[in-house]
Amino acid sequence: MICRTSKVWELLPFRIESQSSGNQKEMNDTHEKYPDCFGHLETVFPKGSDDLRNTPERCLECAYKTACLRSAMEGSDGLKVRGEIVDRAYQSGILSFFQRWSQKKNLQRRLNKKMKP
Repeated sequence: MICRTSKVWELLPFRIESQSSGNQKEMNDTHEKYPDCFGHLETVFPKGSDDLRNTPERCLECAYKTACLRSAMEGSDGLKVRGEIVDRAYQSGILSFFQRWSQKKNLQRRLNKKMKP
């Protein structure tokens, strides 16, 4: 049973949010050489024809796929993806209007915080 008070991304079977701040790519550049597409959300998690995001086949073979997707989701584009998840949950009836409003407001605050220099 799904708890209606939990955040939608907490219901996902994997954790997409990291405790660290900053870009994972920048932190590990001294240790390893990542591919050029590392952390680029539209490359590693693009929208499909059905408006759902899927990982491409070429990314499934990559050794850095987990760190890459986490890095992509930590950025401001990741917050927009979370907004898409909230909207889909509202449309399907999982979230009420006020739950959607609250989560969208929280995401907008976090997005504004990331955009500030």
